[in-house]
Amino acid sequence: MMFSRSLPYRFCLVLLFSLSFILKLSAFYQEENIEAIEASVGEMYGLDKLIALNKLTSNYEAQHSRKALKYGRQAVTLGENIFVESNSKIDKNENFRLIEAYYLLGKVLFYRNTFLDAKKNFELAKSLSENLNNELYTDDIDEYMRNIQALIDAGEV
Repeated sequence: MMFSRSLPYRFCLVLLFSLSFILKLSAFYQEENIEAIEASVGEMYGLDKLIALNKLTSNYEAQHSRKALKYGRQAVTLGENIFVESNSKIDKNENFRLIEAYYLLGKVLFYRNTFLDAKKNFELAKSLSENLNNELYTDDIDEYMRNIQALIDAGEV
């Protein structure tokens, strides 16, 4: 009788330990992946580099790191060079990468309280989204734009 009661308890402990281990392992590999991307981004070119810069911006934005600003600016500059200059070798379905770069840099700037610069990036992202009929970030962009406008209306910007 006592063994049957302890079996579910032991099962729960093993399950809890396993889940904890898996989560720690996942976080470790994600951190290691970001470090690997960061180490190799200087050797990348074109679209691959833009994808990597957007990943780095997104990762460091969540941590409110200064690196987010650095990688976000690089991503926007590279994206503009790739897509604005009508590079025919780039698949037009990849244009959303520039929208993503503008959006991510807008978020970084917003959380750094540089609202007018954030607004500019959100406007560029929204304009490009409308031109490409891509609504991936539209709702989020609109929300940030409303927040910025509210700050402007309140005289805080």
